[in-house]
Amino acid sequence: MFLQGLITFALAIGILRQRQALEAQERWRFLARRPLSTGWFVSMWLVGPFYGPVAPMWVVILWTLGAIAAVRLLGALTSDTWKKRIFYCLAVLTVLFHVFRFIGLPLPFFRLYVFIVSLTGFFLCLRQTLTSVRRGDAILYTWLLRLSTLVLLVVVISEMGGYSALASHVLEASLKTTFMILLGWMFIFLVRGGLHVAVRSTALQKIPRFRTNETAAVSRLTLLIGLAVFSLITVGFLVIWRIYESPLEAMQGLLSVGFSVGSSRITFGVVIVAATIFYASFLVSWVVQGVLFEQVFPRRSVQTGVQVSIARLVHYALIFVGFLLALVSLGIDLRNITIIGGALGVGIGFGLQGIVNNFVSGLILLFERPIKVGDWVQLGDQWGEISKIGLRATVVETFDRSEVVVPNSDLVANQVTNWTLSDRFMRITIPVGVIYGSDVPLVMQTLKECADDSPMVVSNPTPQILFMGFGDSSLDFQVRVWIHDVNNMFAVRSELHQEIDRRFRESGIVIAFPQRDLHLRSVDESAASTFFHRGIQPPPSASGDEGRDD
Repeated sequence: MFLQGLITFALAIGILRQRQALEAQERWRFLARRPLSTGWFVSMWLVGPFYGPVAPMWVVILWTLGAIAAVRLLGALTSDTWKKRIFYCLAVLTVLFHVFRFIGLPLPFFRLYVFIVSLTGFFLCLRQTLTSVRRGDAILYTWLLRLSTLVLLVVVISEMGGYSALASHVLEASLKTTFMILLGWMFIFLVRGGLHVAVRSTALQKIPRFRTNETAAVSRLTLLIGLAVFSLITVGFLVIWRIYESPLEAMQGLLSVGFSVGSSRITFGVVIVAATIFYASFLVSWVVQGVLFEQVFPRRSVQTGVQVSIARLVHYALIFVGFLLALVSLGIDLRNITIIGGALGVGIGFGLQGIVNNFVSGLILLFERPIKVGDWVQLGDQWGEISKIGLRATVVETFDRSEVVVPNSDLVANQVTNWTLSDRFMRITIPVGVIYGSDVPLVMQTLKECADDSPMVVSNPTPQILFMGFGDSSLDFQVRVWIHDVNNMFAVRSELHQEIDRRFRESGIVIAFPQRDLHLRSVDESAASTFFHRGIQPPPSASGDEGRDD
């Protein structure tokens, strides 16, 4: 009790000294106005589980002070009047149970009190449940109302049937459980606000990972604290429903629940420790990757693809170490892992060859780096940009914003055209065909001017204009130019096409199109007469005199 009082006043004084800072934080603004309530509430959560047997008078005092502090804080977190009324009703009904026991209220009056409270609560919850169903509220909220209605109905029936001890126990335990869940929610709310303040403190702001990822850091830490609060609520639930006599006994009993596997016993406490270690490995990986990306890689001028490869390998290594430590905490001997590895090796040899092939290929891609994140690759007729390299597959994002998942083994075993492996320099070839009879020097000069005047075409190497040959319907030329960035490939093509078309029109150069000469060897009689009436001379075979001299 002395320790709880000391913590209460210490927190209250600290809140009064930091009142201005708390007023500036929306999550913590109400704490500045309720320093004593906050101090008592926090101290109750910290010291409460360690209380031993307490005198009845002190039980009433502790519950009364705790209910007042909790109701004041809960009421400050909501602006809805009906919610505040529910909080006050829960607090009053919970305290009254302890008061009536302390003063020794006669049993008939106590039974009447339980019956009236449960019957009134039953009708109110039933009405609120029907209203919630009609409004279409959240499913969780509706089911909680239904559960409350059912519990109160059980209390009413038990009291009417003469099971007064059962009725009073169920009602009191239900009230305390509801109140405890609300307090746990508020405690997590306070802790989340405290983490925001801590991350924004001067010391942590010097760490770039916390400065640029405040929300992510708070979310990850809040998850661990939420699990701890959930464990405390579970312990309180076991004590309230009289499964255990004290919080320490409940905690020991909860942590010792488990089963045996061979010579090892796996308990709930061991599972919590293993899960915490495994989750901590993810947190450590997140922090280490942040340090690499924000402090190490920028100073070393490491390429983007190399950064992603190193960070991914570090992530998998830390997760693997965390997994092994979690297995050790579960009591599993690492020497047995070799047996499991042998069995897995047999299974891999028969049924998981493709997965292992992709895994090994992913490691090759990360170490050898024939492709990197951000590279432009060509897979057959499909172009795309590497957006993610995993240990099983690589994601290629096409120019249509569709994502193609390619197994890593295909990238290692098959031919892949990487346009940006060493640099983003690229040559573009544009074919041009003009009609026969065109002035060849004029065509080449015009194409040369078009290439030289383009702002995105580099001057070294110089553009090349080549006369490639005589086509079926055209004189074939090629324009070969170089650009700095492959990203501008389509833009340069479009610009050169427009410029070539414009200058050809100005110079009178005609772009060729497919042409064919049709030679008639024989024509039907009716077709021949048609030719004759239109003034077209039919071929000799049309009149049947083919091969005869005129």
